Parts: sequence; C-alpha cells; structure tokens
Amino acid sequence: MGQRLASVGLPTTPWSANPLPGAGLPHERLARIAARQAFLEMRTQFIDALDGLDGAEVESLRCDLRGSSDPGDLWALRLAVHDALAGGGIEPTPAQSRFAHTLHRSFNDLATQR
Repeated sequence: MGQRLASVGLPTTPWSANPLPGAGLPHERLARIAARQAFLEMRTQFIDALDGLDGAEVESLRCDLRGSSDPGDLWALRLAVHDALAGGGIEPTPAQSRFAHTLHRSFNDLATQR
C-alpha cells in the first residue's frame, strides 16, 4: 500500500496533515462552506438592491454582480452599486435598506472613500 501511494506522489506517513490534495479536516470544509454561503447571501443582497432601477449601466452592473465569484469582486463593485442607488431617486425598498446595512457592516470604508 505504501509503495502504491508513493508511486502516485502521495505521502505515506500516517501523520501527514493533508495527504490528499483538496481534502481537509471536517472543520476546514465546514468553514469553506460557511464562507461560500455568506458570500452568496451578500451577492444576492447586492443584486436585490438594484430591483426597480433601469438602464444599461444598471443592467451591466447586474451582470457583473452575477459573475462575481468572491468577496473581492463585491468589494470592487460596492461603490458602483452605491452610486446607482443614490442616483435612482426613488424611495429605498426593504432590499435596498438591507443592502445599505450590509454594505456599512461589511465594507465600512465607504464613508472614508467619498
């Protein structure tokens, strides 16, 4: 068995921290799942906040949000979404209020960027 593992390049010692590529301890996998769920919830709040707004720029922003794959993408788009909401001139919806709260809580540098 040890020779078979060594022949495919895997460590043969039982105390190896991570003998299989991509396999982690259960708490590491759970942490990655929780982080992904939090990202998806935040991305949904970003997209939902744009409901009721029209225009080519807003549609392009929606497309960019749908294509985002990590929190860094949302961080890069936060000011564009904020500006789109500020320029909408409509009464804030509950989704927009949740977005504003999430934006302030997660990316609290927004006020210092202005």
